[in-house]
Amino acid sequence: MTIASQADLIEALALGDFDRVLGTAESSWLDFKRDPYPLSDEKGRWALASDIAAFANAQGGLLVIGYGTERRVNQGIEVASAHHPVPEKLITPQQYLDVIQGRVYPHVEGMTTRWFPPGRPSVEQGVFVIEIPPQPKETKPFLVTRMLDEEDAVHPHFVGMPRRDGDRIVWTPPATIHRQLAAFTEGGLIPSARNETNVVEAGESDEREVAAVADALDREVPWLAYQAVPRLRPHRDQYMLQQVRQAILELPPIRSSGFNFSNMRPLDWEGGEAIRMTSPRFSLRVSADGAATVSLPADSESLGWGLTAYSQMPVRVNPLALAEYTVEFCRIVSSCLVSLLRDAGFLFRIRAHGMMAGRVVLEPGPLPKTLVPWFGEAQASTDDYRSQFDAHGDAEKDAYEILLRVYALWGLDRDAVPYVDDGRISMQQIRSA
Repeated sequence: MTIASQADLIEALALGDFDRVLGTAESSWLDFKRDPYPLSDEKGRWALASDIAAFANAQGGLLVIGYGTERRVNQGIEVASAHHPVPEKLITPQQYLDVIQGRVYPHVEGMTTRWFPPGRPSVEQGVFVIEIPPQPKETKPFLVTRMLDEEDAVHPHFVGMPRRDGDRIVWTPPATIHRQLAAFTEGGLIPSARNETNVVEAGESDEREVAAVADALDREVPWLAYQAVPRLRPHRDQYMLQQVRQAILELPPIRSSGFNFSNMRPLDWEGGEAIRMTSPRFSLRVSADGAATVSLPADSESLGWGLTAYSQMPVRVNPLALAEYTVEFCRIVSSCLVSLLRDAGFLFRIRAHGMMAGRVVLEPGPLPKTLVPWFGEAQASTDDYRSQFDAHGDAEKDAYEILLRVYALWGLDRDAVPYVDDGRISMQQIRSA
């Protein structure tokens, strides 16, 4: 089975399942490179900048270094054909970022670099991934500076506008650039932003929403956030929001004394735009366009409950708290949002911030019956983790898909995820914990 999404690819690499990637076709969100970019010469630096700008002008994507490809002529595509581990000494992530910053304008927000497999003390060779998240419309288009001509001569005052078209890079022709500039100078809008409606693609990530929900906790600690957004957002509807609010209030928790959102009654109104609840354990917000976001701090008040003393470092995540909060959020989505927005289709996003710098510890398995000191060295692989997948609309199944990705951040495979029964997080096991 080949890879179908960015989340699938990150998961496969995080779990060390490199063969699972073989046969996957390059696409609008995925590009394979067998070897590192030769950043010692101008052409290599230009190629890197061009590839990154093309993803930024589309909907983001993954640049994966460490896989060779073969061209399938009868299908018109290139697919990953062989895994070619890259020696770590050949790639300096900061050098890559410096080249991109110096040759792509404006700044590409939220870009991350990662080595796979994660979690090892020293990675001698592996797969190097650059992740380019979807960029805000107002920052587009992204331009490549210091263009090259057919003789590879540098023209420092020329710029180009690349974008991904399927598995290819397409350069915007001068006539199109001129037309867009003319529309802008006449007070109009660039065509891609014209006739904008309240029905937008869910792939256009609202990072500000996640940040605002996390900031509402008002303490500088690592945090884990989940976001569920309809793929086609409805018009902002206060009446729909009232229905969602009532459905949440009537939704019974898995356990009355467990890790849930039942103590959020009453839900506060933010005008007619959203409903919100902020407590020491979480911050949750549902907006009038059907998007729901929750942020869970990694400290003794929330994810580290019962296993982490006040201000203790490192924070030791309580696996029961993590699993139960996850299922409860998925229940809100499936019971209170999907049921009202039946034709929208939902996307789950997972975001973790500061887990590596904060030395947050996540151990495999369920909450132990007898608490013992922990002496392991598990460490998150990045401070800015992002993943996503299409929702199933089944709370227990969606919760399992989320936790697979959360545990992969620590380099833990599916066997480490607790409270699982046949590919689902079992509410019955949580009740019995």
